[in-house]
Amino acid sequence: RPAVLADLHEALFFAGEIERSEAPVAELLATLAPGDDSVLAERARLQQTMLRFLLDPGATPAGVLRKEVERSARRFREAGDDGNLAAALANLATIHWVEGNAEAMLDAAQRALAYARSSGSRRAAAEAAPLIAYALHRGRVPLDEGLRRLEETRAQLQDDRLAETLILLDEAMML
Repeated sequence: RPAVLADLHEALFFAGEIERSEAPVAELLATLAPGDDSVLAERARLQQTMLRFLLDPGATPAGVLRKEVERSARRFREAGDDGNLAAALANLATIHWVEGNAEAMLDAAQRALAYARSSGSRRAAAEAAPLIAYALHRGRVPLDEGLRRLEETRAQLQDDRLAETLILLDEAMML
């Protein structure tokens, strides 16, 4: 049940049911023993952190948020969990954007996509790919170079139509 609750949170979250996604992660966290340092516990804490950020962006300073997400990324890297590491890095990319750092956003998103692809996580790839496009589109990269880099990224994703399509949306805006 705990793993299903984590998946249910993500399914509701990605379906745009952000408020409804609170209940499964809250239930999951309530079932964990104090001090639980499992990957599932870290995943739940990361989910709660990002949910808290999205529901009330000003409640937690971006620097505090970044440190929490970086902690989760370290934990997933140590555990060899590339799928959850990809999700953490995508979250880190979002926080870098909030901090106004498009270069760091691009770096984190590219690393997220690499881990998503190595883990086979299409959900993580679909989360990371548009962040790359967003950072290239709105960062300091010249337009021609940004379009070239998006084309290279898309070429890596030809087996993942959702991630490829999400990049195409930003590419269309760039064009």
